[in-house]
Amino acid sequence: GYQRRVRGFSKILFSLGRIASKVPFSPRKTSGTYCTSGPQNPSKKARKQQQQQQREAQVQQQREAQNQSKKPFFPEVDINLFQVEKQSLFRFLTLAVFGQMVFWVVAAELYYRLFTVQKKNTKRFVIPTGCLMIGALLMGARGVFGRYYIHRLDIISRGDQIRLGYYSFWGSKKYRQVPVQNIANFQESNQWVMFKIDKSYFNYLLDKSGKFENVHLMDHVLKGKNPFFPTSK
Repeated sequence: GYQRRVRGFSKILFSLGRIASKVPFSPRKTSGTYCTSGPQNPSKKARKQQQQQQREAQVQQQREAQNQSKKPFFPEVDINLFQVEKQSLFRFLTLAVFGQMVFWVVAAELYYRLFTVQKKNTKRFVIPTGCLMIGALLMGARGVFGRYYIHRLDIISRGDQIRLGYYSFWGSKKYRQVPVQNIANFQESNQWVMFKIDKSYFNYLLDKSGKFENVHLMDHVLKGKNPFFPTSK
């Protein structure tokens, strides 16, 4: 009798399990949210909203890319256009000029004493003065050549100014900044690339034996144009 009861109870549980498997599952609502056993499929309205948001995001990215392409490029660091190393040469020229100056000073003194002994008053002052002027001209030519010989040329970050590197009379490196729009009278020869700044009397010289880093930007700069706004003077 006991076994019959167990078998009957097992059949009842089996029947209830089959019936429960056929009944669709309905989520139970708890505190305003639905608890489900698996992920829910989004509705058509939700899918449309998601697609619309994606399209708007793509359009916004395209607009930002277009605006970014219209903005001028300003590098964060200075751009080197030209450089050449001649410091040892200019120091040697300084020593040579000093040697010439000493020579002409000594020559002026000797001529002065000679003409004083000979009592030639006219030549006593003219020839020594000429000797001193020759020495002074050599020193002046050395100073001018060093100032107008460019050993380095850089574009300063926004492109509206350039930095010129030149040599002092003693052969040390010096720098000055100049607006790009002040560059004029660009010329070129077999040995030099020449230009003027602020209506200067002498041409600034770029030795072609040096290294030109960026010819495209150099072309705009030597024409007095901002390389990042080449259409504006």
